Amino acid sequence: MFTRQLADVEKTDFFVDWGNGTSHRLLTSQDGMGFTVCHT
Repeated sequence: MFTRQLADVEKTDFFVDWGNGTSHRLLTSQDGMGFTVCHT
């Protein structure tokens, strides 16, 4: 199980400011779960 907070992700490369907002990539392919979870 993974427990990540938005504030933790903001300190990594998985926080993306794309101009009109931001994206927090909470679960990525590197985690090996077979899917990703983002908060935009």
